[in-house]
Amino acid sequence: MKIIQIGAVKLDENLQTISFLDRLVKPQIYTTINPFVKEMTGITMDLLDTAKPFKEIYEEFIEFTTGTTSILCVWE
Repeated sequence: MKIIQIGAVKLDENLQTISFLDRLVKPQIYTTINPFVKEMTGITMDLLDTAKPFKEIYEEFIEFTTGTTSILCVWE
C-alpha cells in the first residue's frame, strides 16, 4: 500500500466547512500507480510526479491541525 493523497476538512460548530487541505503525495518507493487506482481516482503518475513527498505533506497536515480540536477519521 502507498499513500497518494492526504485530505482534511475543518468544520465550524454548525458542521459547515471553513477550511480544507487536499494534497497529492509523490511516491518515493513504488513509482508507478496501479491501473485500477488510476481508473478509480483519475490520479495519474504525471500528477503524482509533480507532487511533494510525504514528509512535506505530513508537515503541512500537522500545521493545518495544530491549535484546533481534531477528530481524525481514515478510510481506504
